[in-house]
Amino acid sequence: MSDEFSIRRVRPSDATAVATVFEAALHEAGAYHPDAAGSPVDEDLPADYVDPGGDFLACVAAADAPALAGVDLPDGLGVDDGVLVATGAFRPPAAAVRERFADVAPLADRRLAEVKRMHVHPALHRRGIGGRVFDAVAERARAGGYGALVLETTSVQEAALAFYRERGFAEAARATVTPASVAEPITLVFCWRTL
Repeated sequence: MSDEFSIRRVRPSDATAVATVFEAALHEAGAYHPDAAGSPVDEDLPADYVDPGGDFLACVAAADAPALAGVDLPDGLGVDDGVLVATGAFRPPAAAVRERFADVAPLADRRLAEVKRMHVHPALHRRGIGGRVFDAVAERARAGGYGALVLETTSVQEAALAFYRERGFAEAARATVTPASVAEPITLVFCWRTL
């Protein structure tokens, strides 16, 4: 990824762009369910992440950055300092999430950070943006005293699963759920790695 992209903390004014990236990335992966809980639209950015001891990051490029030339990006990605193209976050996991990893011995004595909102707009996939955002998330978690990362994704998000495996994540468990707003069951995949 070129130096035309910078990574900074998400601001409340970024909410529309964050939601646009989120929806586009999940549509691309075949994992978007508009009525399912968990959209960043429902969150207080960045308070839901920063206040409990995590962070929520945005990858932003200048609107006239050469890296964006010829890239078909939708409206809604504009932010105060350019174009928001990717996000990544972490925070302490909720009790139910921690419980999913209770039997993973290498995590027993480590402070866990849950990786959330790792999305790159599909028009900019395969350019190293996701890797750079992930590295920033991992470094900030490490600097914040966390000793391991945990996350959940879905089995249909094959590119995400490959991305996490390439970064040293191992699978802890799978669970099939059928949220009330979704017709077909969803297989959740729970992954972890130490820092």
